[in-house]
Amino acid sequence: MSSIRLQYLAHLRNNSLVNQQLREEWAQRTLLYTPRNRIVYHHVQPHFEATYSRGTLVFDSQFAGGNLDFAVKVKSREYDLYIRPDTNTTGNFQWFYFRVSNTLQDQSIRFNVRNICRHNPLYEQGFAPYSNSRQEGSIWKMLHPIANRVLTTMEDNGREWCVSFDYTFRSDFDEVEFACQPPYTHENVAKLLAFSPRIGQLCTSLLGLNVPCVTITQAKGRGFHSVGLAIARQHPGEAVGSWMMHGFLHELLFQRDQEVLWIVVPMMNPDGVYVGNSRTGLAGYDYNRLYNQE
Repeated sequence: MSSIRLQYLAHLRNNSLVNQQLREEWAQRTLLYTPRNRIVYHHVQPHFEATYSRGTLVFDSQFAGGNLDFAVKVKSREYDLYIRPDTNTTGNFQWFYFRVSNTLQDQSIRFNVRNICRHNPLYEQGFAPYSNSRQEGSIWKMLHPIANRVLTTMEDNGREWCVSFDYTFRSDFDEVEFACQPPYTHENVAKLLAFSPRIGQLCTSLLGLNVPCVTITQAKGRGFHSVGLAIARQHPGEAVGSWMMHGFLHELLFQRDQEVLWIVVPMMNPDGVYVGNSRTGLAGYDYNRLYNQE
């Protein structure tokens, strides 16, 4: 087990009221399903079956940024999916990111992510989840809102939303990832900054991850006229912010005439990104609501 995983487990408050509520909710949800509509994955116990028949998807979310609590096979070609809340909270069910394998060529599957905590109107304006097939080059592509029958509906409890979509696998034994946005992890930041001579360290996270801080100027002895500060990814589920920061940093690193001293923190919340949270860090705090007011 990796040292990061051990740190993650050490920071979970296993006997807290938070986890007691989650255990009770988990028990209530599992009562909804019969042996015929069986649970095929849970992130605490990933493999419910010793072997999987061909065509039964094998789920996984045990990787950086992954978030899938459990999966239920409700029909031969349909799965209900539930995402877990942010670490040490009982809410913020928004970010999902999981992988499936054991696929069949031309197999069409309906996925229902059933416990999104808030309505996203972008789904009604052409937005859709993303997929990434290993056998098609591992390129993230947005699903087609019509061809993949992307639909959002309110659940019967009146508190949660369901995001449903179809996907047809084009190959046998493919591995396909699905996410609400193209993921951008701490490893992506490290690769971008690998050749930057101006990288420093703002601090170390609870998981022991480096929080890099980059200073950039091309004044070449003339001095700089002003100072700019740019930060991103306080909310780990807003991966699009990291993609914007990626382009911004790329321009700054290779711009030749720059009279501004830029101080850039490209990922403020690497722990939340690593464990697949939506809004908070490992301890359950929203970094975008904890600024010093003095």
